[in-house]
Amino acid sequence: LSACRVFEYGSGGSTLFWLKRCASIVSVEHFSPWYRKMMRYVDKRLNMVEEINLASYPETIRRYGSFDLVVIDGAERGRCAQEAIKHLNKGGMIIFDNAEWYPNTCAFLRKNGFTQIDFCGFSPLNSFTEMTSVFFRDRLDFPYKAKSPHWTPIGGHPLSFSPPDDLEEA
Repeated sequence: LSACRVFEYGSGGSTLFWLKRCASIVSVEHFSPWYRKMMRYVDKRLNMVEEINLASYPETIRRYGSFDLVVIDGAERGRCAQEAIKHLNKGGMIIFDNAEWYPNTCAFLRKNGFTQIDFCGFSPLNSFTEMTSVFFRDRLDFPYKAKSPHWTPIGGHPLSFSPPDDLEEA
């Protein structure tokens, strides 16, 4: 991954992870106090972008070209996925955090030629399990095995509502 260009919706621990492993990273953050904390890590490989306007947040990627890897772990995840596929290099991948909460967005990505691989388990700072999905394009051809409508990871935290930033059902 050392030659990868990474774009990240939402900054934090993953930003620091990628900063040690990739050629460059652009990370957009909508929460101003967190953005200010993350600014201490900016260097020649990390470009932190503050975008508090959620209507414009997903479109921030348009200013920076194409990427090998897009991480979706911030606001407006459905619309971010729609933008991400337009700015992903051939053979690139999308890492989508909390994918179990966004079934329509995941279906959108699969319908657009991506293969979804799910990783479930405990994550830092949470007492419940979560699912992060990696979406590959142009490399794998495994059909997605759909889960039951109210599925959550074992020990997971189900939502009593659909996140407002999930896409409409496809």
